[in-house]
Amino acid sequence: MNQTYPNHRMAAVAMTIIGIFTMVSYATGADARERHASGTYQGSRVGSGTWQHNAQRQRGSSERGTTWQNSRGEGSASTNRTWNRDAGTLNTDRSATTAGGKSATSTSTTTRTDNGRSTAGSYSTSGGKSGTFQSDVTHGDGGVSKSQSMTNQNGQTATRDVTMTKTDDGVARSATVTGPNGQSVTNNQNINRTDSGLSSTGTYTTSGGKSGTTEGSLTHNGDSVTRTQSATNQNGQTVSRDITTTKTDDGAARSVTITGPNGQTETYGGSITRDPQ
Repeated sequence: MNQTYPNHRMAAVAMTIIGIFTMVSYATGADARERHASGTYQGSRVGSGTWQHNAQRQRGSSERGTTWQNSRGEGSASTNRTWNRDAGTLNTDRSATTAGGKSATSTSTTTRTDNGRSTAGSYSTSGGKSGTFQSDVTHGDGGVSKSQSMTNQNGQTATRDVTMTKTDDGVARSATVTGPNGQSVTNNQNINRTDSGLSSTGTYTTSGGKSGTTEGSLTHNGDSVTRTQSATNQNGQTVSRDITTTKTDDGAARSVTITGPNGQTETYGGSITRDPQ
């Protein structure tokens, strides 16, 4: 995380892992005391391969792990948690390695407070990057606030502050992200419940003088969930992203369409299949 903050290459690694985890979770269903699943996946961006998922839970601890194989090799991701309900503590260890060999690990401790929780942890990557992070969640009358920060090995800090307040139809959300050089983006949203999910409208401003509006929705329709997001800047240029995830008989399928300000579109997607148990 030197001049690039956060590390965009590791962000791409994380997004690949998150995409696989998301469809594995959708394909395997709810957690159980012990669960094993395997199958195949394919996508226009991630290629194709096989995967295996294992989850175990017992009193005071849980372990979850996913491995996948493709033409580049084998990747893996795991999350191990231990907790003490009486003491109000949760310890979490995460690790992820792509088939290309890039890896990242993190460890954290979450402690219950009188009006929320506090988390402190550290991370490191195979590229020699490292740092610490902190998160505090505070519950108050009619709302909740969350303050997060991340500091890299060079002492550069980025922060994110979010406040959510209950409204008659949903919540009002305000979020400000500040980079290590003081540049910031503030987004204000009203998120409302609908008959089939959620809808949102909002505005954003940046420390550099840019501004615009945002819209979004989350719609449940049978076995499908569709999420739409769009942002329009002060010049009237709009970018949007539409994501549909559908549960199938033996897994899940995902389709993503991105539309740029000039109307150009990019569509990609994939599917994950669970082997018969």
